[in-house]
Amino acid sequence: MKLLTRVFFIFGITVLPLHGCMMGMHGMDHEPSHQQPAKSIVKEFADKDVTLTLEVSPFVIGEDATFVLKAYHMKRETPLSGAKVTYRIERIEKSGNERPEQHIGAAEEREADEIAEKGVYRLRYRVDEGGLYKITARLWIEGRDDAAPLSVSLTQEAGLHGNHDEKTGDTWMIIGGIGMVLMMAIMML
Repeated sequence: MKLLTRVFFIFGITVLPLHGCMMGMHGMDHEPSHQQPAKSIVKEFADKDVTLTLEVSPFVIGEDATFVLKAYHMKRETPLSGAKVTYRIERIEKSGNERPEQHIGAAEEREADEIAEKGVYRLRYRVDEGGLYKITARLWIEGRDDAAPLSVSLTQEAGLHGNHDEKTGDTWMIIGGIGMVLMMAIMML
């Protein structure tokens, strides 16, 4: 009976602290991902009295990204409404040569919708494959005879959500648990 009591006592002393440690380590699985953050760029066209702000959400493979172009009149500080806006999405491919060169792979162009006539033009885009993308927003001002649109562009890299190796985390959790058991055994001696 004394032996059974000692076994349960030692088991309880060993398992309860380890349970707390493993619970704490489990919380690390919910850290923010290491994907590319949202990006934005502002470009002013003083001769046209226009400021464009392009914002692109993070690119996660299999999820929708959001492109937002905000257009304002600089002098009047009012939204530029009623313009035609398109987004050109180009996947940049790198060659495997010694001298890395980049060339544009597949490209597509889509027209954006204006949000409530507030000079905000939005488009959702589904990211299907990883890589580096160049997003160019082009704006044609209604009522102007300018043939060339105003444009602003930036690049965004697509990656997996979370972008971390779960097997490595599990391995370290097991090693940590073994280390805790050894530490508890040494303390009990």
